[in-house]
This record gives sequence, structure tokens and C-alpha cells, in this order.
Amino acid sequence: MFGYCYRVSPQKMVAVYLVVKVTKMMLSILIMSVYAVAVAHQVLSFIGTYMVFYIIFLIFETRFFFHFEIKHKSNRYKYK
Repeated sequence: MFGYCYRVSPQKMVAVYLVVKVTKMMLSILIMSVYAVAVAHQVLSFIGTYMVFYIIFLIFETRFFFHFEIKHKSNRYKYK
């Protein structure tokens, strides 16, 4: 999806990235809320574990998009 967006409109990559991040955060909050309502015990341990994995994944995802952007910028300048 990001590759397609970058080819079609590279100026909107930041907006697309932010929309995806906000959507992911809202979905995560929804999942944690549903779990808290459905399973009343050990909610804090689930939320703590979920947040740790969320932050770890966020770090790896940010590194990926950082390298993705560098790669596409270097390819763009190479072929001009």
C-alpha cells in the first residue's frame, strides 16, 4: 500500500502514514477494551503485555519506514 501511494503521490506519504498509525492505535484500544469487558480477570497483565508488544512493533515499523523512505529517495535521485 505504501509503495503504491509513494508512486502515485509521494507528497501524501506523511498523511497516509499518520492515518495508518492513528487507525492502528484506535483498533488496539478497541481490542483492549473488548478484552477488558469480555474477560474480567488479569486485565492489567494483558494490557501491559499488549502495550509492550505494541511499542516494540512500533519501533520496528518506524525503522522500516525510515529505511523505506531513504531507499526511495536514493532511487529517485539516481534515475533523474
